[in-house]
Amino acid sequence: MKTRHKTTFFISLLLSMTSLSAHALTPDQMVKKADLYRSPETSYAYLAIVTEFDDATQLRETKYAIAYQPADKIRVETKFPSRSVGRNMLMVGRDMWVQTPDVGRPTRISFQQKLTGEVANGDIARTNFSADYNAQFVSEEKVLSRKTKKLLLKAKSKDVTYAAIYYWIEIGTHKPVKAEFLTSDLKVMKRGFFKRPKKVFNTTLLTELELTDALSSRRSVLTYKDFRKTKFKPSSFNKDALRENEL
Repeated sequence: MKTRHKTTFFISLLLSMTSLSAHALTPDQMVKKADLYRSPETSYAYLAIVTEFDDATQLRETKYAIAYQPADKIRVETKFPSRSVGRNMLMVGRDMWVQTPDVGRPTRISFQQKLTGEVANGDIARTNFSADYNAQFVSEEKVLSRKTKKLLLKAKSKDVTYAAIYYWIEIGTHKPVKAEFLTSDLKVMKRGFFKRPKKVFNTTLLTELELTDALSSRRSVLTYKDFRKTKFKPSSFNKDALRENEL
């Protein structure tokens, strides 16, 4: 009788472990869930403020009005400082252009190019890691007292923002916690921490990203605010209409 009970127990345990394994997310699925904390799947507009520091000293502030249309269209208009107004950018898929007041036609740019401070063009315009990177599990670690899974993201193509990223995602919630942005030989260029969760459109968004240079005391804080659902005109995502300020 005891042997039968032991056999039944081990069979139940095995079935339970198999069920848990079947429902465990793959690294790529984890990244896709983490993306939802950085950008909701709806058309919306918002304001992004980039504040640059050297240690505790604030250096400058730049403000951008941004329009997002799933899954791969973003328009960025510079609103402050006044000398930069009219410098507008457009991303459609993995193509990106900039329009400046002193140039007649939009110019193609890359995601890797610096926008301001520690912020690259892709940090503002491209938040969809699951589309741009393949993920693999590295380890489980505690970051800021939170249990996380550390993943290594490797670029699917050469035209994305970073060659690779170490990415820490909280176990259970799948919230992104930390990122290290890497060169092709996995050297750290800068670090990012995802902060300030807020309810937006009945979901939770992380409304602050702090980017710190790996070799200096420079850092940039991206703050996102004033979210509103919006339907955009087709011209909003047409590079030939970038000269107009629509947002």
